[in-house]
Amino acid sequence: MKLFAKIISFIFEPFFLLPVIVILAAVRSGMTGNSFLIFLAVLVFGFFLPPTILRYWAVKTKRITNWDISDRKQRVGAFIFLFLFLIVDYVLLLFFSNAELLKLMQFYLFSFVFFYGVTLFWKISGHLIYTVINFGILYAWYPQTLWLFFCVPLLLAWSRVVLKRHTLAQTIGGIIFGGIMYEIWQLFF
Repeated sequence: MKLFAKIISFIFEPFFLLPVIVILAAVRSGMTGNSFLIFLAVLVFGFFLPPTILRYWAVKTKRITNWDISDRKQRVGAFIFLFLFLIVDYVLLLFFSNAELLKLMQFYLFSFVFFYGVTLFWKISGHLIYTVINFGILYAWYPQTLWLFFCVPLLLAWSRVVLKRHTLAQTIGGIIFGGIMYEIWQLFF
């Protein structure tokens, strides 16, 4: 049971889901050819690898306790670095002059500021916040994925509690916060 929970938690890691949604946004915006290939290279080497390598290094050198940054006090500093990476990602996207991608990144920056603010006072599930947001966006773009919007967050909440990464309240808080952020995305982004 714990192995299944670990697999679910790993698959729905926010920094793994973000590139998927960003790729879908690029495709939806009509990006093709060489610009799409360059975009994919920037996505891998600019978005994905730097924060992944930094987190891996931080775990190996014991600067953070684990990949999920379970200690709320450690999250405060680590999330500053993640926010800086998001800003760099936004700057990289400026070179593509793609309005849809820029709006999406603006939203991720906006939501991360509020997530960080909550983290200063209470440990909330970032996995669930960004799973609800990402699957909400997926549903808005592809309505046939509605079942994922409801099923995946519940499965992920179960896994986070089983792994003792979060309490039930923290996972419910993540779902609610993610739902609010998704509604903000729908209204303003």
